[in-house]
Amino acid sequence: MRKIFLAIAVLSILAAAFAPLNKTVSILVHNNRETDVKVTMDGPAKYVFTVSPGWFEKVVEVGKYKITYEGCLGKVELEVEYTTAGQILDIEYCPPPPELAKFVVYSHFEEPLSITLTSLDPVYGEDYKLTTELGANRYYQIQTGDYIFSYDVCDTTFTGTIRILKNGTSSMTIVSCERLIYQDYEQPNPVGLRINNYYGSQLDVTLIGPTTYFFSLQPGFTRVEVISGIYTYIYAWNGVRYEGAIAVAKSGSTTITFPVPLSARDVE
Repeated sequence: MRKIFLAIAVLSILAAAFAPLNKTVSILVHNNRETDVKVTMDGPAKYVFTVSPGWFEKVVEVGKYKITYEGCLGKVELEVEYTTAGQILDIEYCPPPPELAKFVVYSHFEEPLSITLTSLDPVYGEDYKLTTELGANRYYQIQTGDYIFSYDVCDTTFTGTIRILKNGTSSMTIVSCERLIYQDYEQPNPVGLRINNYYGSQLDVTLIGPTTYFFSLQPGFTRVEVISGIYTYIYAWNGVRYEGAIAVAKSGSTTITFPVPLSARDVE
């Protein structure tokens, strides 16, 4: 009987020694904010940790997780599967909330006109539909920031970008059809935009602004032609969506870079 117990004990030790261990993977958490963020990951194991601004490496068990943290406008909930090293959990940047300011539209038309303001702020942005009358039209509760404006007059749709400033001095003028005939408007011409794709694979980028562009960029440097103005860029990498804004100058000297941090490249 003693030998039987001994054999069972040996088998138990061997089974424990050769039992498969839970596989782990190193992920990168990128906190784009200027303050600490508390993150909860609930999946094969539960992790609760606080991330300081910048990059943070976290070792977790492989599998699917429900991730929660406080976002810019409330709680963010994600479902992500981590299977390979170097996957990124990106915590978005929270810009300061916009202020409210006065915006003036001078109209040369007696009949009411409708102006659409489409915000380029991906976080706090609010769109507006403004109705004008002849003369100066003042709107006092418009969020500061960059907008695409659009209105129809003289059998033409006019669009462009405008920045509404917190000092309340921003304005635009809708001139009469007669004046349009004699006014020499500067037409938006395509200008150069240099894009550096530092990711190791093709990157599909959408630019939304005075017009919309879609680019499939190979790794490295690409030069494209776009109309100058303020754009929102959108792309996804490693299952994470990224957004931001860029002002393309008329000088054609604008460059935008989509990088991978060195720490991400070094993870095996």
